[in-house]
Amino acid sequence: MTTSNRRRVLGAVALGAATVLAAAGCGSGGSNSAAGQGHVTLTVWSYYTGADQLKALAQQDAFFEKKYPNVKVKEVQVPGSQLDSKLLAAAAAKQGPDVFLDNVVVDFPELTAAGALAPLTKDWDSYPGRSQYPAAGIWRSKGQIYNVMSYSNLLGLYYNKDILSQYHLQPPKTLTQMASEMAVIAKGGKYTPLSASASPDTGGAWMWYPILLDRGVNYCHMTASNTLPMFQTISNWTKDGYLPKAASTWTQPDAWTQFMSGKFAFGINGNWNLGDAKSAKFKWGTTLYPAGADGQSHVFPGGEGLGIGGFSKQKAWDWKYLETAWLSKQANVIDFRDSGQIPTRADVADTPQVKDDQAVAPFVAATKTVSAWPNSPKTDQMQVSVGTELSDVVSGQASAAAAASATASQIKHDIKAGGGGC
Repeated sequence: MTTSNRRRVLGAVALGAATVLAAAGCGSGGSNSAAGQGHVTLTVWSYYTGADQLKALAQQDAFFEKKYPNVKVKEVQVPGSQLDSKLLAAAAAKQGPDVFLDNVVVDFPELTAAGALAPLTKDWDSYPGRSQYPAAGIWRSKGQIYNVMSYSNLLGLYYNKDILSQYHLQPPKTLTQMASEMAVIAKGGKYTPLSASASPDTGGAWMWYPILLDRGVNYCHMTASNTLPMFQTISNWTKDGYLPKAASTWTQPDAWTQFMSGKFAFGINGNWNLGDAKSAKFKWGTTLYPAGADGQSHVFPGGEGLGIGGFSKQKAWDWKYLETAWLSKQANVIDFRDSGQIPTRADVADTPQVKDDQAVAPFVAATKTVSAWPNSPKTDQMQVSVGTELSDVVSGQASAAAAASATASQIKHDIKAGGGGC
Protein backbone atom coordinates (compact mmCIF):
# COMPACT_ATOMS: atom_id res chain seq x y z
CA MET A 1 0.00 0.00 0.00
CA THR A 2 1.61 3.24 -1.01
CA THR A 3 -0.39 6.29 -1.91
CA SER A 4 -3.72 4.72 -1.17
CA ASN A 5 -4.88 6.49 -4.33
CA ARG A 6 -5.69 3.41 -6.37
CA ARG A 7 -8.04 4.22 -9.19
CA ARG A 8 -11.26 2.35 -8.62
CA VAL A 9 -13.53 0.64 -11.08
CA LEU A 10 -16.98 1.96 -10.21
CA GLY A 11 -18.91 0.84 -13.25
CA ALA A 12 -19.83 -2.52 -11.79
CA VAL A 13 -22.58 -1.11 -9.59
CA ALA A 14 -25.10 -2.52 -12.01
CA LEU A 15 -24.09 -6.06 -11.02
CA GLY A 16 -26.78 -7.91 -9.14
CA ALA A 17 -26.44 -7.31 -5.44
CA ALA A 18 -27.12 -10.94 -4.67
CA THR A 19 -24.15 -11.99 -6.79
CA VAL A 20 -21.91 -9.46 -5.11
CA LEU A 21 -22.88 -10.50 -1.62
CA ALA A 22 -22.56 -14.18 -2.39
CA ALA A 23 -19.06 -13.64 -3.74
CA ALA A 24 -17.75 -11.39 -0.96
CA GLY A 25 -19.91 -12.26 2.04
CA CYS A 26 -22.48 -10.16 3.90
CA GLY A 27 -21.88 -9.24 7.53
CA SER A 28 -25.37 -8.30 8.58
CA GLY A 29 -27.19 -11.53 7.79
CA GLY A 30 -24.84 -13.97 9.48
CA SER A 31 -24.41 -11.71 12.48
CA ASN A 32 -28.09 -11.76 13.43
CA SER A 33 -28.34 -15.54 13.62
CA ALA A 34 -25.18 -15.71 15.71
CA ALA A 35 -26.45 -13.00 18.05
CA GLY A 36 -29.47 -15.13 18.86
CA GLN A 37 -27.12 -17.71 20.35
CA GLY A 38 -25.33 -15.15 22.49
CA HIS A 39 -22.51 -14.66 20.01
CA VAL A 40 -21.70 -11.93 17.52
CA THR A 41 -19.87 -12.12 14.21
CA LEU A 42 -18.52 -8.97 12.62
CA THR A 43 -17.73 -9.10 8.92
CA VAL A 44 -14.94 -6.78 7.83
CA TRP A 45 -14.05 -6.03 4.21
CA SER A 46 -10.60 -4.83 3.20
CA TYR A 47 -8.27 -5.10 0.21
CA TYR A 48 -5.01 -5.82 2.03
CA THR A 49 -2.60 -8.06 0.14
CA GLY A 50 0.75 -7.41 1.81
CA ALA A 51 1.98 -10.03 4.27
CA ASP A 52 2.89 -7.43 6.90
CA GLN A 53 -0.49 -5.72 6.70
CA LEU A 54 -2.33 -9.03 6.95
CA LYS A 55 -0.20 -10.02 9.95
CA ALA A 56 -1.06 -6.77 11.71
CA LEU A 57 -4.73 -7.17 10.87
CA ALA A 58 -4.80 -10.66 12.42
CA GLN A 59 -3.11 -9.40 15.59
CA GLN A 60 -5.50 -6.45 15.90
CA ASP A 61 -8.49 -8.76 15.51
CA ALA A 62 -7.06 -11.10 18.14
CA PHE A 63 -6.60 -8.14 20.50
CA PHE A 64 -10.27 -7.24 20.06
CA GLU A 65 -11.54 -10.82 20.42
CA LYS A 66 -9.57 -11.27 23.63
CA LYS A 67 -11.34 -8.27 25.12
CA TYR A 68 -14.74 -9.40 23.79
CA PRO A 69 -14.70 -13.25 23.79
CA ASN A 70 -18.29 -13.53 22.53
CA VAL A 71 -17.41 -11.64 19.32
CA LYS A 72 -15.66 -13.12 16.29
CA VAL A 73 -14.24 -11.11 13.41
CA LYS A 74 -14.64 -12.49 9.91
CA GLU A 75 -12.19 -10.90 7.49
CA VAL A 76 -13.15 -10.80 3.81
CA GLN A 77 -10.45 -9.77 1.33
CA VAL A 78 -11.91 -7.98 -1.68
CA PRO A 79 -9.68 -7.00 -4.63
CA GLY A 80 -8.93 -3.29 -4.47
CA SER A 81 -10.34 -2.64 -7.94
CA GLN A 82 -13.65 -4.25 -6.93
CA LEU A 83 -14.24 -2.93 -3.42
CA ASP A 84 -16.13 0.21 -4.35
CA SER A 85 -18.41 -1.46 -6.85
CA LYS A 86 -19.24 -4.22 -4.36
CA LEU A 87 -19.95 -1.72 -1.61
CA LEU A 88 -22.18 0.34 -3.87
CA ALA A 89 -24.05 -2.71 -5.12
CA ALA A 90 -24.53 -3.95 -1.56
CA ALA A 91 -25.79 -0.54 -0.45
CA ALA A 92 -28.30 -0.52 -3.31
CA ALA A 93 -29.69 -3.75 -1.85
CA LYS A 94 -29.57 -2.24 1.68
CA GLN A 95 -26.97 -4.78 2.72
CA GLY A 96 -23.21 -4.91 3.15
CA PRO A 97 -20.39 -5.54 5.63
CA ASP A 98 -20.35 -4.45 9.25
CA VAL A 99 -17.03 -2.63 8.92
CA PHE A 100 -14.78 -1.88 5.98
CA LEU A 101 -11.54 -0.16 5.04
CA ASP A 102 -11.86 2.04 1.98
CA ASN A 103 -9.67 4.20 -0.24
CA VAL A 104 -11.08 7.34 1.33
CA VAL A 105 -9.15 9.80 -0.85
CA VAL A 106 -10.91 8.52 -3.96
CA ASP A 107 -14.19 6.92 -2.96
CA PHE A 108 -15.51 8.96 -0.02
CA PRO A 109 -18.07 11.07 -1.96
CA GLU A 110 -19.60 8.07 -3.80
CA LEU A 111 -19.84 5.91 -0.69
CA THR A 112 -21.45 8.58 1.47
CA ALA A 113 -23.91 9.52 -1.28
CA ALA A 114 -24.93 5.88 -1.65
CA GLY A 115 -25.47 5.39 2.07
CA ALA A 116 -22.72 2.75 2.20
CA LEU A 117 -21.16 4.48 5.22
CA ALA A 118 -22.93 5.00 8.53
CA PRO A 119 -22.42 8.30 10.40
CA LEU A 120 -19.82 8.07 13.17
CA THR A 121 -20.43 11.53 14.60
CA LYS A 122 -22.07 10.58 17.92
CA ASP A 123 -19.57 7.81 18.64
CA TRP A 124 -16.63 9.99 17.67
CA ASP A 125 -17.79 12.98 19.72
CA SER A 126 -18.02 10.79 22.83
CA TYR A 127 -14.75 8.95 22.15
CA PRO A 128 -12.16 9.91 24.84
CA GLY A 129 -9.22 9.52 22.47
CA ARG A 130 -10.51 11.76 19.69
CA SER A 131 -8.16 14.64 20.62
CA GLN A 132 -5.20 12.40 19.76
CA TYR A 133 -6.10 12.37 16.06
CA PRO A 134 -5.35 15.09 13.47
CA ALA A 135 -8.28 16.87 11.85
CA ALA A 136 -7.06 15.86 8.37
CA GLY A 137 -7.74 12.21 9.24
CA ILE A 138 -11.42 12.80 10.08
CA TRP A 139 -13.64 12.77 6.99
CA ARG A 140 -16.91 14.69 7.04
CA SER A 141 -19.79 15.20 4.66
CA LYS A 142 -22.68 17.62 5.31
CA GLY A 143 -21.68 17.98 8.93
CA GLN A 144 -21.44 14.24 9.66
CA ILE A 145 -18.29 12.14 10.22
CA TYR A 146 -18.14 8.95 8.15
CA ASN A 147 -14.48 7.89 7.97
CA VAL A 148 -11.56 8.09 10.38
CA MET A 149 -7.93 7.18 9.76
CA SER A 150 -5.92 5.43 12.48
CA TYR A 151 -2.74 5.19 10.42
CA SER A 152 -1.18 6.88 7.47
CA ASN A 153 1.45 6.42 4.80
CA LEU A 154 3.55 9.54 4.40
CA LEU A 155 6.34 11.02 2.35
CA GLY A 156 9.76 11.99 3.64
CA LEU A 157 13.32 12.47 2.44
CA TYR A 158 15.78 9.59 2.51
CA TYR A 159 19.46 10.47 2.33
CA ASN A 160 22.69 8.59 1.74
CA LYS A 161 24.86 9.35 4.77
CA ASP A 162 28.02 8.19 3.02
CA ILE A 163 27.56 10.68 0.18
CA LEU A 164 26.64 13.57 2.45
CA SER A 165 29.68 12.85 4.62
CA GLN A 166 31.99 13.02 1.59
CA TYR A 167 30.80 16.56 0.93
CA HIS A 168 30.45 17.58 4.59
CA LEU A 169 26.72 18.14 4.21
CA GLN A 170 23.84 17.83 6.67
CA PRO A 171 20.31 16.51 5.99
CA PRO A 172 18.42 19.50 4.56
CA LYS A 173 15.50 21.05 6.42
CA THR A 174 14.28 23.31 3.61
CA LEU A 175 13.95 23.17 -0.16
CA THR A 176 16.44 26.02 -0.44
CA GLN A 177 19.03 24.13 1.61
CA MET A 178 18.37 20.97 -0.37
CA ALA A 179 18.91 22.78 -3.68
CA SER A 180 22.18 24.21 -2.38
CA GLU A 181 23.41 20.77 -1.32
CA MET A 182 22.36 19.16 -4.59
CA ALA A 183 24.41 21.80 -6.41
CA VAL A 184 27.48 20.72 -4.45
CA ILE A 185 26.87 17.05 -5.21
CA ALA A 186 26.20 17.68 -8.89
CA LYS A 187 29.40 19.71 -9.19
CA GLY A 188 31.32 16.81 -7.66
CA GLY A 189 30.31 14.66 -10.62
CA LYS A 190 30.35 11.33 -8.78
CA TYR A 191 26.69 10.98 -7.83
CA THR A 192 23.23 12.06 -8.96
CA PRO A 193 21.61 14.33 -6.37
CA LEU A 194 17.98 13.16 -6.38
CA SER A 195 15.81 10.14 -7.11
CA ALA A 196 12.07 10.81 -7.16
CA SER A 197 9.07 9.78 -9.21
CA ALA A 198 7.64 12.27 -11.69
CA SER A 199 5.32 9.77 -13.35
CA PRO A 200 2.24 11.10 -15.19
CA ASP A 201 -0.22 9.83 -12.59
CA THR A 202 -1.32 10.13 -8.97
CA GLY A 203 2.07 8.90 -7.71
CA GLY A 204 4.01 11.66 -9.43
CA ALA A 205 1.60 14.31 -8.19
CA TRP A 206 1.82 13.04 -4.61
CA MET A 207 5.61 13.34 -4.64
CA TRP A 208 5.71 17.00 -5.60
CA TYR A 209 2.51 18.63 -4.37
CA PRO A 210 4.01 19.31 -0.91
CA ILE A 211 5.88 22.20 -2.54
CA LEU A 212 2.50 23.89 -2.97
CA LEU A 213 1.13 22.80 0.41
CA ASP A 214 4.01 24.69 2.02
CA ARG A 215 2.66 27.77 0.26
CA GLY A 216 -0.90 27.21 1.41
CA VAL A 217 -2.09 26.13 -2.04
CA ASN A 218 -4.58 23.26 -2.14
CA TYR A 219 -6.29 21.63 -5.08
CA CYS A 220 -9.38 23.82 -4.82
CA HIS A 221 -7.51 27.09 -5.28
CA MET A 222 -4.93 26.41 -7.96
CA THR A 223 -4.15 29.20 -10.41
CA ALA A 224 -1.45 29.52 -13.04
CA SER A 225 0.52 31.89 -10.78
CA ASN A 226 0.29 30.08 -7.43
CA THR A 227 0.94 26.71 -9.08
CA LEU A 228 4.04 27.87 -10.96
CA PRO A 229 6.55 27.44 -8.04
CA MET A 230 6.10 23.65 -8.04
CA PHE A 231 6.66 23.36 -11.77
CA GLN A 232 9.51 25.88 -11.73
CA THR A 233 11.28 23.98 -8.95
CA ILE A 234 11.13 20.66 -10.75
CA SER A 235 12.09 22.33 -14.05
CA ASN A 236 15.14 23.98 -12.48
CA TRP A 237 16.23 20.80 -10.75
CA THR A 238 15.97 18.83 -13.97
CA LYS A 239 17.84 21.42 -16.04
CA ASP A 240 20.58 21.63 -13.41
CA GLY A 241 21.03 17.86 -13.49
CA TYR A 242 19.76 17.23 -9.99
CA LEU A 243 16.88 15.02 -11.17
CA PRO A 244 17.30 12.72 -14.23
CA LYS A 245 14.91 13.22 -17.14
CA ALA A 246 14.18 9.49 -16.88
CA ALA A 247 12.31 10.28 -13.66
CA SER A 248 9.42 11.42 -15.88
CA THR A 249 8.46 7.74 -16.19
CA TRP A 250 9.70 6.42 -12.85
CA THR A 251 7.07 5.06 -10.50
CA GLN A 252 7.65 5.26 -6.76
CA PRO A 253 9.14 1.72 -6.70
CA ASP A 254 11.40 2.66 -9.64
CA ALA A 255 12.66 5.73 -7.80
CA TRP A 256 13.27 3.63 -4.69
CA THR A 257 15.31 1.09 -6.67
CA GLN A 258 17.44 3.93 -7.99
CA PHE A 259 18.08 5.31 -4.50
CA MET A 260 19.00 1.86 -3.20
CA SER A 261 21.68 1.59 -5.89
CA GLY A 262 23.82 3.92 -3.79
CA LYS A 263 24.32 6.35 -6.66
CA PHE A 264 21.87 9.00 -5.40
CA ALA A 265 22.30 11.39 -2.48
CA PHE A 266 18.60 11.91 -1.81
CA GLY A 267 15.36 10.06 -2.43
CA ILE A 268 11.80 11.33 -1.94
CA ASN A 269 9.71 8.36 -0.91
CA GLY A 270 7.53 6.89 1.81
CA ASN A 271 7.62 5.06 5.12
CA TRP A 272 6.66 1.80 3.38
CA ASN A 273 10.31 1.51 2.27
CA LEU A 274 11.77 1.57 5.78
CA GLY A 275 11.96 -2.21 6.00
CA ASP A 276 13.71 -2.57 2.66
CA ALA A 277 16.10 0.27 3.50
CA LYS A 278 17.67 -1.92 6.17
CA SER A 279 19.22 -4.02 3.38
CA ALA A 280 21.06 -1.02 1.88
CA LYS A 281 24.80 -1.38 1.39
CA PHE A 282 25.37 2.19 2.56
CA LYS A 283 24.53 4.23 5.63
CA TRP A 284 21.25 6.11 5.32
CA GLY A 285 18.83 8.24 7.24
CA THR A 286 15.48 9.98 6.96
CA THR A 287 14.16 13.46 7.55
CA LEU A 288 10.97 15.41 6.95
CA TYR A 289 10.01 16.44 3.44
CA PRO A 290 11.99 19.69 3.10
CA ALA A 291 9.97 22.74 4.09
CA GLY A 292 9.12 25.52 1.71
CA ALA A 293 7.95 29.10 2.02
CA ASP A 294 6.25 28.81 5.43
CA GLY A 295 9.15 26.99 7.06
CA GLN A 296 7.06 23.92 7.93
CA SER A 297 6.84 20.58 6.17
CA HIS A 298 3.41 19.57 4.85
CA VAL A 299 2.40 16.38 3.03
CA PHE A 300 -0.82 14.63 2.12
CA PRO A 301 -1.69 11.53 4.18
CA GLY A 302 -2.09 8.21 2.43
CA GLY A 303 -3.83 5.22 3.97
CA GLU A 304 -7.32 3.80 4.34
CA GLY A 305 -10.43 5.14 6.01
CA LEU A 306 -12.23 3.11 8.66
CA GLY A 307 -15.98 3.00 8.25
CA ILE A 308 -19.10 1.24 9.50
CA GLY A 309 -21.45 -0.24 6.94
CA GLY A 310 -24.54 1.88 6.40
CA PHE A 311 -26.84 -1.13 6.65
CA SER A 312 -25.14 -3.06 9.45
CA LYS A 313 -27.62 -4.15 12.13
CA GLN A 314 -25.10 -4.09 14.96
CA LYS A 315 -23.47 -0.69 14.80
CA ALA A 316 -22.74 -0.59 18.54
CA TRP A 317 -20.46 -3.61 18.16
CA ASP A 318 -19.00 -2.15 14.97
CA TRP A 319 -17.92 0.94 16.86
CA LYS A 320 -16.44 -1.14 19.69
CA TYR A 321 -14.40 -2.95 17.04
CA LEU A 322 -13.09 0.29 15.54
CA GLU A 323 -12.44 1.78 18.96
CA THR A 324 -10.53 -1.26 20.21
CA ALA A 325 -8.88 -2.89 17.17
CA TRP A 326 -7.93 0.31 15.36
CA LEU A 327 -8.21 3.53 17.35
CA SER A 328 -6.84 2.47 20.73
CA LYS A 329 -3.23 3.18 21.63
CA GLN A 330 -2.49 -0.56 21.88
CA ALA A 331 -3.94 -1.24 18.43
CA ASN A 332 -1.89 1.57 16.91
CA VAL A 333 1.27 0.05 18.36
CA ILE A 334 0.37 -3.40 17.01
CA ASP A 335 -0.27 -2.01 13.54
CA PHE A 336 3.01 -0.06 13.53
CA ARG A 337 5.00 -2.98 14.89
CA ASP A 338 3.73 -5.52 12.39
CA SER A 339 2.98 -3.49 9.27
CA GLY A 340 5.15 -0.37 9.55
CA GLN A 341 2.16 1.89 8.88
CA ILE A 342 2.50 5.21 10.68
CA PRO A 343 0.09 5.74 13.59
CA THR A 344 -1.84 8.99 13.42
CA ARG A 345 -2.67 8.82 17.13
CA ALA A 346 -0.39 11.42 18.74
CA ASP A 347 0.40 9.67 22.03
CA VAL A 348 1.77 6.62 20.21
CA ALA A 349 4.82 8.70 19.32
CA ASP A 350 5.89 8.44 22.97
CA THR A 351 5.86 4.64 23.07
CA PRO A 352 9.26 2.89 23.05
CA GLN A 353 8.43 1.03 19.82
CA VAL A 354 8.09 4.32 17.97
CA LYS A 355 10.28 6.90 19.70
CA ASP A 356 13.34 4.64 19.73
CA ASP A 357 13.22 4.22 15.94
CA GLN A 358 15.13 7.21 14.56
CA ALA A 359 14.32 6.36 10.95
CA VAL A 360 10.58 6.42 11.52
CA ALA A 361 10.57 9.60 13.63
CA PRO A 362 10.24 12.04 10.69
CA PHE A 363 7.22 10.17 9.34
CA VAL A 364 5.55 10.23 12.75
CA ALA A 365 6.28 13.95 13.01
CA ALA A 366 4.70 14.46 9.59
CA THR A 367 1.32 13.24 10.87
CA LYS A 368 1.03 16.41 12.96
CA THR A 369 1.07 18.77 9.97
CA VAL A 370 -0.69 16.75 7.25
CA SER A 371 -2.95 18.60 4.84
CA ALA A 372 -6.53 17.62 4.06
CA TRP A 373 -7.40 16.09 0.70
CA PRO A 374 -10.21 17.52 -1.42
CA ASN A 375 -13.62 15.99 -0.81
CA SER A 376 -14.50 15.49 -4.46
CA PRO A 377 -15.28 12.54 -6.75
CA LYS A 378 -12.63 13.98 -9.07
CA THR A 379 -9.74 13.93 -6.58
CA ASP A 380 -8.13 11.06 -8.45
CA GLN A 381 -8.39 12.90 -11.78
CA MET A 382 -7.03 16.10 -10.25
CA GLN A 383 -3.89 14.25 -9.23
CA VAL A 384 -3.53 12.74 -12.68
CA SER A 385 -3.80 16.23 -14.17
CA VAL A 386 -0.95 17.46 -11.98
CA GLY A 387 1.17 14.34 -12.53
CA THR A 388 0.81 14.52 -16.31
CA GLU A 389 2.11 18.08 -16.47
CA LEU A 390 4.92 17.37 -14.00
CA SER A 391 6.08 14.47 -16.14
CA ASP A 392 6.06 16.68 -19.24
CA VAL A 393 8.19 19.29 -17.50
CA VAL A 394 10.79 16.74 -16.41
CA SER A 395 10.94 15.12 -19.85
CA GLY A 396 11.32 18.53 -21.46
CA GLN A 397 8.01 18.45 -23.34
CA ALA A 398 6.56 21.45 -21.50
CA SER A 399 7.83 24.61 -19.84
CA ALA A 400 7.04 25.34 -16.22
CA ALA A 401 4.77 28.24 -17.20
CA ALA A 402 2.86 26.21 -19.78
CA ALA A 403 2.42 23.32 -17.33
CA ALA A 404 1.15 25.64 -14.59
CA SER A 405 -1.38 27.22 -16.92
CA ALA A 406 -2.59 23.88 -18.28
CA THR A 407 -2.87 22.38 -14.82
CA ALA A 408 -4.84 25.27 -13.37
CA SER A 409 -7.28 25.10 -16.28
CA GLN A 410 -7.73 21.33 -16.02
CA ILE A 411 -8.11 21.36 -12.23
CA LYS A 412 -10.80 24.05 -12.52
CA HIS A 413 -12.63 21.77 -14.95
CA ASP A 414 -12.21 18.74 -12.65
CA ILE A 415 -13.60 20.59 -9.64
CA LYS A 416 -16.57 21.91 -11.59
CA ALA A 417 -17.30 18.41 -12.87
CA GLY A 418 -16.95 16.72 -9.51
CA GLY A 419 -18.22 19.23 -7.00
CA GLY A 420 -17.10 19.04 -3.39
CA GLY A 421 -14.41 21.20 -1.83
CA CYS A 422 -11.27 21.37 0.28
